[in-house]
Amino acid sequence: MTALALALPIAAGCVVLVCAAHAQQTASNSKALYRWTDKQGVVHYGDSVPAEAAQSPTQRQADARIRLQSQHQQDYDHFLLQTYSSTMDLESARDQQLASARQIAQQNQSTLVDIDAQVVAGDTDAELKKSRIAYAAAVRQNKNLIDVLQAQRGAVVAHYANDLNRYRQLRAARSAFAATPSDHGENNTALQSSSTH
Repeated sequence: MTALALALPIAAGCVVLVCAAHAQQTASNSKALYRWTDKQGVVHYGDSVPAEAAQSPTQRQADARIRLQSQHQQDYDHFLLQTYSSTMDLESARDQQLASARQIAQQNQSTLVDIDAQVVAGDTDAELKKSRIAYAAAVRQNKNLIDVLQAQRGAVVAHYANDLNRYRQLRAARSAFAATPSDHGENNTALQSSSTH
């Protein structure tokens, strides 16, 4: 081997040792590095966080909850706009759900009438007398289901009323967004603040 060939491995080893020593010295002298986002959304790095950027655990939890609600609202808005092409579609879905609940309630009411008729007709039948307990349970179950369906009807109506209102807001904002490209950020902010799903 030549002297040059021996010198290269030695020189490379020295460079590695010098770099390692510098990295160790830098690590021991360095302070913690913090990352924070200011109110304008700009990300900053530094060795300390300014007091106005520091948040309590409660505030961080509240901010996380708000972000989660906002994401949920955006997802639901997307669902509304992708599922329904018009308010008539939304109203039709509401009417179908209410009709279905009404039909189930009517079927259960009919079942109650049938059960009552069988119990009355079965006064002399020993087998029907033995199964009165089962009939009574079926009656209670059907009456409970009818009560639940009637209570849900109000919730369904309220839910679809909110959806219709939100759908109209989204469609109006989409139209305004398309009409005035300079106001895109303002329309989006106004839309998010008015959402109530």
